[in-house]
Amino acid sequence: MVAAETQAPVTVETLAQSLASSCWYRRTVSEGTKGPIAYEFARKRVTLSKAGLPDRTAWLVLKRTLGAEPT
Repeated sequence: MVAAETQAPVTVETLAQSLASSCWYRRTVSEGTKGPIAYEFARKRVTLSKAGLPDRTAWLVLKRTLGAEPT
């Protein structure tokens, strides 16, 4: 039995853009020739779907670049 939808499915891009700045944490991943290489990471528990139905839950780990317009 599937419960009624409480939220409409969203894309990973939409989810990443909707996260508050407090959800992101900065980590230096390596030392480059021009200095440290750092990214921001976030994690979110999500429910995967299969054939339009809920399948299983998993952790989604997001990584974005630093700067005025993170990608």
